[in-house]
Amino acid sequence: VQGTSFGEREEVESNSFSPAGTPTSRQTEFYQQQLGELLVTGAGNWTPTARDTLNLNFRVMPRLYTNNAAADVRLANGTPFAAIAFDYEEKDVWHLDLGGDWEHRFSPQNAVKLTALFRMINWKPRQVLTQVPLLPPIPQVGSERHDDSDNQAGEPIVRGVWTLKPNAEHTIEFGLEGAYNYREVERVSEIGFIGGPFSPLAVPVASTKVEEERVEASITDVWRMNPQLTLETGFNYEASTISQTISQPASPDIERDFTYPKPRAVLTWVPNKTDQWRFSVVRDVSQLDFGDFATGLDSISAEANVGNPNLEPEQTWKLNAQWKRPIGQRGSISLTGFYDDIEDTQDFIPVVVPCPTVAAPTATCIRTAVGNVGDGERWGGRIETTLQLDGIGVKNGLLKLNVGAQESKVIDPVTGVEREISSEAEYDWSVDFRQDIPSWKVAWGGNYSSIGPNPFYRMDRVEIVDPEEGDLDLFVETTRFLGGALVRLTAANLFDPDRSVDRQKFATTELTPATLPNISPRSTFTGTELRDSTFGRTVQLTIAGAF
Repeated sequence: VQGTSFGEREEVESNSFSPAGTPTSRQTEFYQQQLGELLVTGAGNWTPTARDTLNLNFRVMPRLYTNNAAADVRLANGTPFAAIAFDYEEKDVWHLDLGGDWEHRFSPQNAVKLTALFRMINWKPRQVLTQVPLLPPIPQVGSERHDDSDNQAGEPIVRGVWTLKPNAEHTIEFGLEGAYNYREVERVSEIGFIGGPFSPLAVPVASTKVEEERVEASITDVWRMNPQLTLETGFNYEASTISQTISQPASPDIERDFTYPKPRAVLTWVPNKTDQWRFSVVRDVSQLDFGDFATGLDSISAEANVGNPNLEPEQTWKLNAQWKRPIGQRGSISLTGFYDDIEDTQDFIPVVVPCPTVAAPTATCIRTAVGNVGDGERWGGRIETTLQLDGIGVKNGLLKLNVGAQESKVIDPVTGVEREISSEAEYDWSVDFRQDIPSWKVAWGGNYSSIGPNPFYRMDRVEIVDPEEGDLDLFVETTRFLGGALVRLTAANLFDPDRSVDRQKFATTELTPATLPNISPRSTFTGTELRDSTFGRTVQLTIAGAF
């Protein structure tokens, strides 16, 4: 059993400028988030015979999350312009995971294993967005928008694996997996003046159900060529059907069939007692996030995406080379280089959707959706090392360093110009420290992490999210009390890190339903918005125990 309580406050200063750089408005935002979770897990095993083993496990997690926000909007001269309130709550949130496997060994060289998994989550978000204009004449009637959703998602999976060892050099596995994946959203949206009356709000892909039926067959051979060389080769073949029913607004059902061959080869070379080299070529097919098939909820910062029923999985040839060497009993160092050749790259695309307001309830506009933008590339490297600190007097101390850097490129679907892939930072790094003191039943440590600027190429703006300073977290944990339960106290965001967002905004008047299939320059610059966020220091208490 594990209980977690966490609260975080974010403060945002947003300044907007005209194309000439003249200040036009200033917006101050406050977000107070609160998260509470209770995680209950269990596991059991049974060995009815010498050749049979049965394992069962479960996880149940009720969860409550709220985010209450407010914003004060002023003109450049300080005149109050508008007040905004945003209240978001996730109710009836349940995570449920059930799993089990049965293994039967015909002999040491021949065994079968059946695995069954079931995952389910249910949550009901409710959002109220209120906007009150404050410019003269006063009083003015503001607008209020309500969004209520009932969301369900789940995935039952059944997998079978037959393992054979025909000789000392080869281990062969035959696998067959079947899965059913679904996500259902029932959404009611309305808009009107504060206190009503309210009218239904047309939201694209608001109420929908997405289903996937997937079957995957595989064969793998691990060939120990000699004590220094091991070659693993495999071939997976995936066939799936994705169907989507859109009930609001009513639309024809969509059904698409996909088939993907996924070969792979991994060569491991151990030239001596300390060094290991690993080279791999893998054909990977990404799992779709069904959340991208339905429209998200808008917030004060206007970051929601429109649902895209035509999203396809991203397919990638992944080349990877790694060198690894142990350092002492618990330490190690590894260097990794990689190159990804991507098809159907997932990024942001433009779509025409309804965008009604109180004044224009049937208006349409250009919005952003997650979609496929064609071929792309990604390459980079990573260094990971773990060092024991006993040699410098820190008994049972471990220091971990993880540094990565990458580049990418894809063709922008709006401008036709080559750029990096959205949502991917050029670098990240972290340092972790932990020391265990067994005699006290105490451990303590911390983490310092940093990530580079993250670009987002949306249809009406290009924005760079920069976390700026790194984030320092410290923790102390003990099992001395509560019958051996783990009690962990974490202090996060100790440096009170900032995050900046630089938004370069563009008009979408060049993009119309007629021009969308063609390249249209992101040319008419309409201004800049600079957002600076601080998150404040937080304290998190976690209690976990077994019974």
